[in-house]
Amino acid sequence: MSRFRLIALLVIAVLRPMYGEAPALPPAEKEALLYFQQYDFASPRLSPDGRNLAFIARQNGHACLFRLDRSAGRIEGVFNPGEGHVETVRWLDNQNLLFSGIGSDGRQFFRLELGKTQPSELKNLHSASLRVLKFHAAHDGHVLTWPVWAGARVEDLNLYTGRGRFIESYSPEFFTSILSPTGNVLLQAYAYSTRWCIEWRASPAAPWQEVRGSDIEALPFFPLHDGPDERHALVVALDRGDTRTPMLLDFTTGERTELWRRADRDLANVIPGPDDVGCIGVEFFHYGDEDHEFFAESDRRLYASLDRSMPGMRHRVVSRTDDGQSLVIEAWAPRCPSQFFILDRSKGTLGTLGSALPDLKQGRLGKVSFFDYKTRDGVLEHGFVLLPPHADGHPVPLIVTPLAAVGVWADDGARYYSDEQYLAARGYAVAHFGVRGMRGFGRAFLKAGDFQLGQRPIEDLEDGIAALAQRRLIDPQRVAIYGDGSNEGLMALYTASVSRIFRAIVAKDASVNMTANDIGWMTSDLGPTYDIVAKYGGTKASYALAHRFEPSSFLGGLAGRTLIVYTSWYGSESNVTSAGVIRRQLDSKQKTYEWYEYDFKGFEHHQFAEYQSRLYVHIADFLDQALK
Repeated sequence: MSRFRLIALLVIAVLRPMYGEAPALPPAEKEALLYFQQYDFASPRLSPDGRNLAFIARQNGHACLFRLDRSAGRIEGVFNPGEGHVETVRWLDNQNLLFSGIGSDGRQFFRLELGKTQPSELKNLHSASLRVLKFHAAHDGHVLTWPVWAGARVEDLNLYTGRGRFIESYSPEFFTSILSPTGNVLLQAYAYSTRWCIEWRASPAAPWQEVRGSDIEALPFFPLHDGPDERHALVVALDRGDTRTPMLLDFTTGERTELWRRADRDLANVIPGPDDVGCIGVEFFHYGDEDHEFFAESDRRLYASLDRSMPGMRHRVVSRTDDGQSLVIEAWAPRCPSQFFILDRSKGTLGTLGSALPDLKQGRLGKVSFFDYKTRDGVLEHGFVLLPPHADGHPVPLIVTPLAAVGVWADDGARYYSDEQYLAARGYAVAHFGVRGMRGFGRAFLKAGDFQLGQRPIEDLEDGIAALAQRRLIDPQRVAIYGDGSNEGLMALYTASVSRIFRAIVAKDASVNMTANDIGWMTSDLGPTYDIVAKYGGTKASYALAHRFEPSSFLGGLAGRTLIVYTSWYGSESNVTSAGVIRRQLDSKQKTYEWYEYDFKGFEHHQFAEYQSRLYVHIADFLDQALK
């Protein structure tokens, strides 16, 4: 089938009364809350027989669990978490749901049988991280778990009885592991002393094979995920040319088979199977349209049909029935909230289920534009810009972010970011550039940023801004830089101190007090910090490199209007201490700045959106005064 026919379902109309009213806030914060609020509709999951659809929806400020009876078209509440919220949901069978929630007691997991009002808590999983749970299609009703608080062990937990069964131990320093369907460790990667090791075996009775290296990059490959069958693991090759390439590792022979390759782009992600079971393919880093490959031809055809049915949107299959005739599709445009559809393959129809944030209609969301540009020394680079929803063709003020550290992944513009869409709604363009020192474009492009953090990436950023100005998309006289978080906040201050193109600077929770160990974020080297320090001349030489990013070394060059933002949690002093250091340096250099400290002292999970709204209204108001 080449294309699916879009139809409308009644689910959205039925859900709307459940969402509840927005809290009483000042008008500006109430408008901002539309962008920062908890998702109205999330995690739709089909029962194996397709008769029911479980989903999470917001009701009176909390994420609650609901069930849609598809034949009757009736929605009923399944679980109300009180002051907490439901986090994830999946079906164990046609009658039993497994879900997790966050509340005052941390994360809890429950099993609920349809028709009953009280769920059973799985106490063995109390406060467990979601990453230590492994579901397998051939292991119905069970989950494999490796709870780190219980020691280096893998357990098989029966989700009906709540009883666990020890399977085996693993390396206590493991970084990642791949398990068989029965829970035996078939592959593990871990660090020991100052070296890395990858071990694998064909079965619990088979001997271990291994490769070792001084750091991750010295290894020939690194594990990613289960393979398409039990004989193979999916690994990323680190020894096959300039880019990261997916390969299959044969557990028996140790041989690797290359699957696909891109000459100038790295392997970025695996594509999970429906209900997050297994892996059906991989995705290469790419601006704009997705670039993916699949193990099975049937999955390739399905995703190609979805591409044609929803042009310009990314998508994945998040749930399916046992017979494969009904599928839930999550789809999203670049930087926009997800929408959910149900695909009836027998009829060839694609029905609308709901939107994560239905109040953000077309006129409230900015649109992403992808572009290429040449740097001053002739290197082709890529970026994207989120333009205001009501851009009328005239150049608008621009907000950019600095490179926080060498080795971070470039942003492909795919996922929704509430802060960026809110700032776009306030009339700002928000741009990201794939500058040298970022991952995604191959090893040579990455290594070109080593120990260049204070120069080459900043020049690339300036060249990207100039390219947008040449296209008359932005006003080069009204550019702000915004850094959110320890490294990024610090680099926003540094970048604005050595470049003269920024009229406004916002630094949120910037770090201070550089040491020799901070050399690690100036290089793409993934080895232990003490090895990096030794490699680049020892403690004294490393500190000399790091010292240039001490606020006392550069804040004298800061010229733009500056807002220093610090958030704290219930009076935590760590951020406030860093704030004091930067304030004293700005005062000593007679720099004018504005100061905003925000303590999330009343924080509860369902209130976080209100705090975010208040914070970003203040940031946007500052930018209005500085740039408009």
